[in-house]
Amino acid sequence: MERIDSPHNPWLMSLRKEADGKGELFLVEGRHMAEEAIRFHRAEAVLSLAPYPSPVRNVVLSERAFRSLAGQKTPEGVMALCRKGRSRPLSSSRLLVLDGVQDPGNAGTLMRTALAFSFQDVLFLKGSVRPYGKKALQATQGAIFALNVIVSSEDKEEVFSLLERSNYQIITTSLQGEERDDLSFPKERRLALVLGSEGQGVGEEALRHATLLLRIPIEGIDSLNVAVAGGILMHALRPGKR
Repeated sequence: MERIDSPHNPWLMSLRKEADGKGELFLVEGRHMAEEAIRFHRAEAVLSLAPYPSPVRNVVLSERAFRSLAGQKTPEGVMALCRKGRSRPLSSSRLLVLDGVQDPGNAGTLMRTALAFSFQDVLFLKGSVRPYGKKALQATQGAIFALNVIVSSEDKEEVFSLLERSNYQIITTSLQGEERDDLSFPKERRLALVLGSEGQGVGEEALRHATLLLRIPIEGIDSLNVAVAGGILMHALRPGKR
């Protein structure tokens, strides 16, 4: 066990610069998130206010030092320094594609919901929020460690063309889409559900390549939050549904 009292410690200062999710390292806050990071072998170290039994390096911080890193107003006293996992090739029959989703809370909630409904691959297209930012991470509640998260820098047209060549049926939402009661597809059928920005919806590339445009029937309001809409559709499109 190590102890650091000063918030000006060189290692802590480097973490504040490097562990913001832009590089290879990121911080997660709270006991649950730290335990999930350890469970999926992604934790490099646990930083805590009191000794924390774990199989990885434990650094005990003073309250001043801890608060210099914490993003939460009332931190639990535990956080984990994590390393990003390597993106793997698409492997599941259900893929979630985020096309310009900007709100980190929505992005994190969508990742959490994706795991719940067996959308094991989540693809972030250019223009979407960073999945490893603090607010997005917290909203995942640890789901990010179990998912195959891919951040693409490729042209969107190329991405959707590749998905088509990989036999994914591309599905997205549109005000001109159809309302369907039955969204059953064989478990083996590859589906890519594309969700767009909160204000503008999906881009023209997604609409151009979509083989199915859907509209969720609603009453009394113009639209749904993208995370709510995504949850409804991922539940309806989950594999193995009977």
